[in-house]
Amino acid sequence: MNNFLHRVVHSMRRKIVLYGAIGAQNASGKRFAHFGERSVICFPQTTIFNEQYISIGDDTMIGEHVALSAGMVPGQEYEDSGWANPVHQVFDVLLPAHPICDGLPETFELTDETYLCPIFEDEVTPLITTRSSRESSQFSSAYAAIRREEQGDWFHQEESRLVAWTHKYEMSSVVYLQPGDGPLAFTNEHYRKLISNTLYWLNDERVITNEE
Repeated sequence: MNNFLHRVVHSMRRKIVLYGAIGAQNASGKRFAHFGERSVICFPQTTIFNEQYISIGDDTMIGEHVALSAGMVPGQEYEDSGWANPVHQVFDVLLPAHPICDGLPETFELTDETYLCPIFEDEVTPLITTRSSRESSQFSSAYAAIRREEQGDWFHQEESRLVAWTHKYEMSSVVYLQPGDGPLAFTNEHYRKLISNTLYWLNDERVITNEE
């Protein structure tokens, strides 16, 4: 009986994963600004907001449990974010006493991607900044890169150097870490320490919230 149920459950799961995926030709995929040919967002997905502003390039696979969101700033217009990769960066730790920064040196180096995008510094707790250039000429249009198109005369204003910050929203603790694109980041001992500290801190915050 157990073997029978096992086969039934796994058979159903394969079908759910297959038919729950988002592609260019199904209703969910058509809500995107552009959904490339032979591309897929695997099932299950998490939160997806403002699909009408999101473009997915051709031959792209986005894995399970990924959240996608196009943020909008009321009353302001921004060019799409700038993207550069790989970039050798020097990071400065701003709050060494914060648990997320515990054990990190005052400065450390890392080669990874970086973004030129708005960060509302007065609304977050800053943890780490990058010394890499924030000039538009050092970046490519993220929108054009995803669609594999020429970026034309794309330009983006200079933005924040923050690459790590925390924020409290209602009862949720949020941590943003910009690095983490490729193996050069994950083999870096300081970045691995940063990830470990973040997970421990978020767990402690969850316990505190539950007790309240």
